[in-house]
Amino acid sequence: MIEALANPTITGLFGRGETNKQFLIAYQKLGGLLQSDSLTLWSATWELHRGLFFPLSSFLFTLYTADCYNSDTCHIQKFADDTAIVGCISGDEEEEYRSLVDDFVVWSHKNNLQLNTSKTKELVVDFGRDRPNPRPVLIGVEEVEVVQTYTYLGLWLDIKLDWTSNTGQLYKKAQSRMYFLRRLRSFNICKKLLGIFYQSVVASVLTYAVVCWGGSTSKTDFSRLEKLIRRAGSVVGTRLDPLATVAERRTL
Repeated sequence: MIEALANPTITGLFGRGETNKQFLIAYQKLGGLLQSDSLTLWSATWELHRGLFFPLSSFLFTLYTADCYNSDTCHIQKFADDTAIVGCISGDEEEEYRSLVDDFVVWSHKNNLQLNTSKTKELVVDFGRDRPNPRPVLIGVEEVEVVQTYTYLGLWLDIKLDWTSNTGQLYKKAQSRMYFLRRLRSFNICKKLLGIFYQSVVASVLTYAVVCWGGSTSKTDFSRLEKLIRRAGSVVGTRLDPLATVAERRTL
């Protein structure tokens, strides 16, 4: 989509909604797990995740929001209660994107969903030069904050889409977990158990969503993660799969 349009602007509006008492009562009748009407939808989903209704909670939210508008250039991306409005703007034609945001605000009000403006952010990816800042997005009378980076479903997105922020966060998290791997080795744990611990605790972080960023990360950031894997291999005492191999295997 980026290559097909001349200097497009990719705009994303990320937010999390809160429910009122009416919607929470439906959860109470189904799961009998929720007691407070001040819980957010995230809290409701989390409680259901801990109970027997994990598949049902995500299904209910998806079903509840299934009649939202979508098109080739603007659509609503949903995962549980994490909702993003994504628009591809070309030629400064923002009306469809802004109309979708306004319609979603109206739709949420009609369907007893309250949007939390303080947790809603806008991320604008624009590869053009010398363009004026876009008009602010409003939810009611409140202006949505425009950010340089945003974490969505565990991925760090930035305005350049170069994944530098994401790989930096992955490196920090995996580096902190390497300490526990070294501690286990100090107790003379066998290689098999060290390998299991590495795959479960360290590799699960390093390779998270690698199919999304593995092919477009800079060589510098990629080699930084590869060095960390080699250091982990020296601790485990065996050769571990390089990040490029894992990315290629998961992509295929």
